[in-house]
Amino acid sequence: MANIFWFDLETTDNKTHRGGGIWQIAYIIEIDGQVKTRKEFKMKPFKNDLVNAQSLSVCGVTYEQIMQFESPSNVLKQILSDITPYKKLIMGGFNNAIFDNPFFMSWWYKASNEMKINDSMLNYFYFDALDVRTIALNKLIEERKNMEYFQQKDVARKLGIQVDESKLHDALYDVELCINIYNKTK
Repeated sequence: MANIFWFDLETTDNKTHRGGGIWQIAYIIEIDGQVKTRKEFKMKPFKNDLVNAQSLSVCGVTYEQIMQFESPSNVLKQILSDITPYKKLIMGGFNNAIFDNPFFMSWWYKASNEMKINDSMLNYFYFDALDVRTIALNKLIEERKNMEYFQQKDVARKLGIQVDESKLHDALYDVELCINIYNKTK
């Protein structure tokens, strides 16, 4: 069995290279098939993070709202508290290899610098990505040409998983949906 840090992010922009940040993170820590931790945090972006109103509107939040959330440093402290008991974790998510992992790495670097700690993510996570989107593609390879988009909700529906549209783009719901897809495709 594996030690997996299933996670999803909601971001302030859809491009990390433009300076987008994170305003919500949710994760489920699964150790040898057993859920050990299920958490979500809403946090304000860093001072220099790009905040795109359109990205926020997808999730139904405003700049004023996210600026009231807790500090990224407090969130990192809580994440460290949750992951420290485990030797190393695999980072799992939907499309995390090219989207969530780079955002999370950038956020981790900024938060640890703000806290003045020199603690690399590689002390806690393997560099690999358990990308459920890629796994689902292998399962749905013949049907992919008929799917205009290959978003998580579309993949879930194609696999017979019910999707609650009103909960999409809530990080914890998206993590749970990702795990359901993984369990249907592995």
